[in-house]
Amino acid sequence: MENNYIDPKTGKRYQLTHLKSFKVTYLIKTDEGDVDVELHVHFTTHCYTRSRKTSDPDDIHIVTVERKRGDTVDERVFCERRWEFSKRLPGIIRSLHSAGCFPGRSKTVFYRQEGRPHAASDEGWYICARFGHSKRHKNLTLSIRSVHYRRNRPDTLRGGSKRFYVLLTRFYREQKEKLDWL
Repeated sequence: MENNYIDPKTGKRYQLTHLKSFKVTYLIKTDEGDVDVELHVHFTTHCYTRSRKTSDPDDIHIVTVERKRGDTVDERVFCERRWEFSKRLPGIIRSLHSAGCFPGRSKTVFYRQEGRPHAASDEGWYICARFGHSKRHKNLTLSIRSVHYRRNRPDTLRGGSKRFYVLLTRFYREQKEKLDWL
């Protein structure tokens, strides 16, 4: 990821160094005892871009173009609102251990809701993340796939809120059975 984004129209520079990859360790409890699980955290451009809208001007700067399923194309444009929120992401990720998170459709995906106007609200910032692993680097990963503000819950949520360490423990156990290096 680049160190900054420069708006081609205004010349304004937006620092992206806060989205640099880092490692974080969480303590989980397993049948074998306590385990420190190190995750290599990385962020996608969806943390500071959004899909181009039909109402956007024709000359809007396209940051990235992504191919989606069904051969559709997603043109991503800079989003100052997401960028502003993204500055909080490293701190949020470092303090996830006991935070409530919502399991997603896939066992490896979860959502963390931040910035609710009140405790019972579905409105707020949703952080979409995915557990994974790197065969090449032989490490476990946490990819922050996207952040977006919405008034309702994503339809890909499966079940109620669980503590992050519960989701991480499930993922770790599955990986421990599959990966000989873990």
